[in-house]
Amino acid sequence: MRNRIKRLQKVDDIIYNLNKQISLTNLYPVNISEEKEKFFKDEKYNPQFEYSVPKVDFKDSYRKIKSLKFKDNIMDKLLKEKARETYYLLKLIENIGKKRFTNYSKKVYGEPEKSLIKKAEKLALCEECRIYEPKRKLPTKKALLKFKRVFKELNINWEVVDDEIASKALVLPTRRKLVIKKDSNFSQREIKRFIVHEIYTHILRAEFGLMQPYKVFSVGLAGYEETEEGLALYKEKRAGVLDNRSLRGYATRVLAVEKALNGSFREVFNFLNKYFGKEKAWDVAVRVKRGLKDTKEPGAFTKDMIYFSGYLKVKNFIKNQSGLHLLHYGKIGIQHALLIPSIEGLKNPFIVLKEGFKTDISKLSLLY
Repeated sequence: MRNRIKRLQKVDDIIYNLNKQISLTNLYPVNISEEKEKFFKDEKYNPQFEYSVPKVDFKDSYRKIKSLKFKDNIMDKLLKEKARETYYLLKLIENIGKKRFTNYSKKVYGEPEKSLIKKAEKLALCEECRIYEPKRKLPTKKALLKFKRVFKELNINWEVVDDEIASKALVLPTRRKLVIKKDSNFSQREIKRFIVHEIYTHILRAEFGLMQPYKVFSVGLAGYEETEEGLALYKEKRAGVLDNRSLRGYATRVLAVEKALNGSFREVFNFLNKYFGKEKAWDVAVRVKRGLKDTKEPGAFTKDMIYFSGYLKVKNFIKNQSGLHLLHYGKIGIQHALLIPSIEGLKNPFIVLKEGFKTDISKLSLLY
């Protein structure tokens, strides 16, 4: 057994180190301000995005992935799946601004199925769920202080910084870093949501993953992100900070991805402008069209669909399995949860919580 674990850990180290160099920050267009100005001046204009060059040795990374050998057991299977996903993620980054970008996005995140689109359309039509945009009074700097306070309470050593990113927050587990969008403003409700979503879900699952014998549990098993984002929304609902109006916003992202796959940036924006104000419609359109150079062309970064699909799947899983605690062994997917008892050497997050955190365990009831 000891030899098997050592062999698996060597493979795990290679996959972990490959994932350390993967960052989606290169997806944020470097000329976004200029293109936004052009877009709002000309009603027919579609942004032409430029991107920074990724600092990744792709050739060496592909060579390392191809050199990996796997055997026939559960952990080998999980590592093999993660190696394949890592390859596609690297291909995604290598093809930013190129024709094949959308194809690799589909391989990593999928694309909206008809059944999901129907559910999203139904919620989007809900008049009582009309989306509203809260008054944002707290600047990024003050929000950072609140997040730092939560880290101190949890006794976990994470850095919080602000930077130019497409989304409002980005978690980098391998660097133990939470990145908040520069020059943003937050409502009090948003702050509470961020704490539940980013810290009590993304960051705690990363921490639990780092405590496991395999580092891949901290960067995420293959396909974990749909569960990750769905779980974050599920916890928001339990904490009373996700209402149907907010959920409607995630449903419209599914529809935005579907529109982006088949249409231009301008078409996506016009569709979103029915639900959001112009600034929010622009932001979401950027999220689903980032990665493309000429946004007049069909194509999308499809990740935004997994929030709504993940929420529905997590909700159904917990209803049928009562297994919320199983999803806290690290960054795993629903599809991995029932395999957990069969993997040797994993640490139970219940025990970790009691032994490693300063905060009263009752304050973390959102976990279980």
